[in-house]
Amino acid sequence: MAEHAEHAEPAEPAEPAEPAEHGADAATQLETVRSEGAHPTIAASRSIYAYERLNHIQEGTYGVVFRARPRDPPSPSVVAVKKLKVARNGLDAHGFPITSLREIQTLTLARTHAHVVQLHEVCVGNTLDQIFLVMEFMEHDLKTLLTFKHKSRAGGFAASEVKTLMHQLLGAVAGLHAGWIVHRDLKSSNLLMDNRGTLKVADFGLARRFGDPVDAWVAKSQPRSASTETSSADTKKEGSEEQGGMTDLVVTLWYRAPELLLLNHVYRARESSSSKHPAPKSLRANHLFRLHSTSSPHPPQPLPQYTEKIDMWSVGCIFAELLTGHPLFAGTDEPDQLRRIDHVLGGPTTTNWPDLTRWMGLSHHHATAPSTEEEVEKEAQRRKAKLAAALPRTRLTRGALDLLFQLLQYDPAQRVSAAEALRHAYFAEAPRMAHPDSFGSFPSVAAGERVVGETPSAPNVRAAGKGNGEASKAYSMEFDFAG
Repeated sequence: MAEHAEHAEPAEPAEPAEPAEHGADAATQLETVRSEGAHPTIAASRSIYAYERLNHIQEGTYGVVFRARPRDPPSPSVVAVKKLKVARNGLDAHGFPITSLREIQTLTLARTHAHVVQLHEVCVGNTLDQIFLVMEFMEHDLKTLLTFKHKSRAGGFAASEVKTLMHQLLGAVAGLHAGWIVHRDLKSSNLLMDNRGTLKVADFGLARRFGDPVDAWVAKSQPRSASTETSSADTKKEGSEEQGGMTDLVVTLWYRAPELLLLNHVYRARESSSSKHPAPKSLRANHLFRLHSTSSPHPPQPLPQYTEKIDMWSVGCIFAELLTGHPLFAGTDEPDQLRRIDHVLGGPTTTNWPDLTRWMGLSHHHATAPSTEEEVEKEAQRRKAKLAAALPRTRLTRGALDLLFQLLQYDPAQRVSAAEALRHAYFAEAPRMAHPDSFGSFPSVAAGERVVGETPSAPNVRAAGKGNGEASKAYSMEFDFAG
């Protein structure tokens, strides 16, 4: 889910529409898709008019979320309804949006995990492009709670509470990765909490299957860009999702792993070298990644594909945010993001990232001699000390620093996995994890109880410069359940 928006006033109760008529054609089409086995089976779909909208919660890149309640109990008393934004250029042979199917599939596969938001059912409107995910309602998102806590006398979550939240988050991510699902958009606003201290991962709009077993049904999908930047050349990139690979334009900028930033950097450098339009000066002059491949006599090499370890970098960014109350790397664009990472961790080198030249697309002629164990250890201690200096000492135990350092490794191969992180000494050191029931309750912005205030959000280049007309057009995604 994207950041919370100012809530709308609850709608006046409306006369129930006729569920049998509304969405009947769309439900029939969806049944056709299921029956022919083109995609994973999902539960039978009914009309969205079985629900009454209460209030708008928020709008994100891939959907608009409302709070709603069923017209006909004993269904859950209050639910969250997400209306998916359907891209016209991402339809399968049956006219059903593939990206929506991907989100439905990953939510369905992960629904058994206690710390993944539960999908109750998929509903449809009058047409097949009106698709709604009915999910359990959670009172808060972590981003809003962090702002509330740091503005209060508490000054943020207690160390024992941070440990509990991290354990729940890592448990969810470990479950996703064990099920061959990479989330690709983990951030504090996509982590939901209830008033009983339970954290759940939400918003699977960018999630997809990976590795083995291979899921051929997603191999031809249209690449989807996360918030912050887009590129008209996305679909042409080697290894793009429509070719069976994975697009590199994923994850909100502040939580984006360095290998993704580097892939974008390399692609742009290659595109500029083969076009009449040079790359932006900020990219060409970036001192972190000097791309000699454009002037090299050797042909550019195929780039490696990223792995589920991009989620672990995001988890590290969330961990730092829990400790400090604000994003650790709040860049304005990708070059600035690289500079901010460099300021906290130091720049990437072949000592801390042995495969760096491969990720830069350089041939073996650019390879350097392997670093000695002594050099690697010395470099690691230097970077760990640099990271510690960027964080408040009062909230940074030895175990917390070491876990954060392992999560924020430049080299994805050296970055700790979720399963490994769960066994880290951080969770055994004092203080012990707080029981979820001890967290207490807070005003729920999603339920319209009280708006705490603006929370920082990752920049969105596509939204920049848009006037009220565009904002109104975006908000027209709101759907009146009354018909």
